[in-house]
Amino acid sequence: MMKEKGYFLSIGAGPNQVPLISAAIGLGYSVIAVDRNNHAPGLRMSSLRIMESVTEYRKILKTVSEIPLQGKILGVGTRSYGKATYTASYIADKLKLRYASLESVGICSDKNLLKETAKKIGILTPENYDISTLKNQFPFVYKPSQGSGKEGIRTFHDPKEWEFFLKSKKKTLVQGYPKRRRMRIRKNGSQKNTFRVLKSQSAD
Repeated sequence: MMKEKGYFLSIGAGPNQVPLISAAIGLGYSVIAVDRNNHAPGLRMSSLRIMESVTEYRKILKTVSEIPLQGKILGVGTRSYGKATYTASYIADKLKLRYASLESVGICSDKNLLKETAKKIGILTPENYDISTLKNQFPFVYKPSQGSGKEGIRTFHDPKEWEFFLKSKKKTLVQGYPKRRRMRIRKNGSQKNTFRVLKSQSAD
């Protein structure tokens, strides 16, 4: 049996978090899982449970500080997006653990900021369009500026369809439709706000 090395704090315990929890357990860590859903599958796998919303970063930190642990928390992480990533960053900072800074999380959470950062370091990105000049730019790709993965992403080929969709007032990112092979680049922000390509694969 592998000797336990300490604790890993999992911000979230839903289905998407299960691989991360499994990996931490496989490395010999005891897992403290945070989730307000008592049916979250990751809770059953974890040594300790904190029944709290992943957005309540101060409450989570307070609870963790009050638990009489048999070792140190050596890592914190989440496979979620949005506010959960800010929670992980905040707690990591307070516990002096390695994680992306709040500034880096902010960049990775906003597709417009991420595009600007990618351009600065030489990563090619599709051209952005001004909504007012889209009459003759079909097809194009619509993306919510906030969100994760493919959530909310749509391709528009027809002007009438786009005009109907414009009734939505969400902040968006509109960019050219790539005619060549598309690649998905996984991003990871470091404490120094630098970005390293971890793995590339076809998005098709």
